Amino acid sequence: MPRLKRQLRQHWERKKYVYFRVIIIVVALVAVIWGATVMVEQEGEHKDVVKALSGTPEEKYQQALDVAHGGDLEQARVMMLRLARLSDSADEPLGYGKAHLWVAKDILPQFKPDFLWAFPGIGGGDNVRLGKDDKVNMAQRHLEHAVALLPDSEEAVVLLAGAMLAQGRRNQSLDVLMHAIGHPVSPHPGLHAPLAHVLTKQGDDLALKERAWHLFSSLGQDAGLGRRSDLAERVQYVLSALILKKYENADIAIRRLEARFPLRKMADGGLRMADGGESGVSEAGQVMALRMAYHYHRAVSLFAEVRSDPSMGYQKVVDELEQVLLIQPELGPAIDAMSFIAIQEPGQQQRVQRILQQLSSKQAVLSHQAKSKIALALARLAPESAGSGRVHLEAAIAEDPDNAEAMLQLIELLVRENEPDYQYIGKLAEKVLRGCQPSQRAQANLMLGLSQARLKRWTDAIVSLEKALPGQVDKNRVHRLLAEAYGALGKTGIAAEHMKLSQGAGSAR
Repeated sequence: MPRLKRQLRQHWERKKYVYFRVIIIVVALVAVIWGATVMVEQEGEHKDVVKALSGTPEEKYQQALDVAHGGDLEQARVMMLRLARLSDSADEPLGYGKAHLWVAKDILPQFKPDFLWAFPGIGGGDNVRLGKDDKVNMAQRHLEHAVALLPDSEEAVVLLAGAMLAQGRRNQSLDVLMHAIGHPVSPHPGLHAPLAHVLTKQGDDLALKERAWHLFSSLGQDAGLGRRSDLAERVQYVLSALILKKYENADIAIRRLEARFPLRKMADGGLRMADGGESGVSEAGQVMALRMAYHYHRAVSLFAEVRSDPSMGYQKVVDELEQVLLIQPELGPAIDAMSFIAIQEPGQQQRVQRILQQLSSKQAVLSHQAKSKIALALARLAPESAGSGRVHLEAAIAEDPDNAEAMLQLIELLVRENEPDYQYIGKLAEKVLRGCQPSQRAQANLMLGLSQARLKRWTDAIVSLEKALPGQVDKNRVHRLLAEAYGALGKTGIAAEHMKLSQGAGSAR
């Protein structure tokens, strides 16, 4: 027996490396077989998905949407990716445009390009940033295909322009907007304001001016000779002139177009397109938008000059904005700028109020959102003693129930009443929190915490007020309310700390 053990041990010493190799090979084979089995199963699942896609591209897209709405988002993604095929360049786009747009939004679900509509110097959005990782690059590629395949989709254009600006690619963002505004088949004249806004952002100014000069000089030859060139080229020429601040050249070119596609006054003093066929109305609309853009670009430029030299005053800015709103009365950024100017320069307040009141009388041509913005602007300018502020704010909310800013201002007004209705104030604050911008959350939490404290719901108040602290809000007020809430719960130590942090500025009802 000892001899047998010795022989086996010697055999093991001589052959153990061989056995190790055999074990490794067996393990590898098992892994390969398992992986192949999984791949077959996954391929079977994908075949089921592909089999489910039948009919026209639109019908396949609707099938994928139904799957997504049914809750199977992973399968919907596979289906959408089958429809959203990518080529090497968007110059030769592949796939179905709506699927590309869906995939891009799915990749960047939190990205909202609303900052493109903020008037420069008074709106937010300068801190909106996207990285340059693979995820963002993939979303951008899908958006480029979506824009190429869906030239009539303003949503796709705005998302692509916003994504590029958020990556610090201002000039590419401008190219997207310019191409969309002057598109020969599907123009987007409603994007003139974002173009003017993006133009104020930081970027490669030398490259931008070189490109604008090229367009201005090459297309300007026809303009100078008065040739009846293509309207899309005329639009690009005017845009290049506005970028270069060649306002006189832009004005002359627009006047020539207005002679071909005249506008006429309406009974309320506004402008409308001349009657004509479908293509004639579309062309007249583009020319009208160009005239608006001429005044809007001047307003944005003059506003920046006043901000750097306040002694200039805002009168000329208001002149240009008044012309803008005469043509496009529901342009939100222009209304916001008017309201801001009236607060900054009291000498312009009566004039701005008059302009806004004239706008509010044009009920037939205004959207609900525009009416809400105008009512909010009038509320900001209304003397508190007159009592009209609440009327305007309630009108703003009636027109747009999701107007968080109007609700926040109404809450502040209600809090200052002799006997505030804190039940109503709390409900308004909760509604604001369900759909407000991140920048508004702190104030909404403060107002909710205040209402809860006044209703002696101390624990709820502490939760809301703690959420308000990190934001840009009246922290002294928050600390005083927290001291009150913790004190009511008998936590005197914490209450004392918050009272110490409070500086005593202002008062909380």
